[in-house]
Amino acid sequence: MIELVVAVGLAVSISAMCSLFEAVLYSVPVGYIEALAESGRTSGRILKALRGRVDRPIAAILSLNTIANTAGAAIAGAAAV
Repeated sequence: MIELVVAVGLAVSISAMCSLFEAVLYSVPVGYIEALAESGRTSGRILKALRGRVDRPIAAILSLNTIANTAGAAIAGAAAV
């Protein structure tokens, strides 16, 4: 029973973090990212690089989300039986 709870909890947690990261990439305004980068902040440089080719980090995030959900469902299904 504990395996079921851990598998579901871990899958939901990873999925939530992936959704949060995806939302951040899409919702932070470009002007704010530029201001951060010009002020010399590391976060500005990182966000600017990620938003330069947003398809790459989004593909990685969605792949991780799919893997987490699939693994969580498989483990939860095996533990429930």
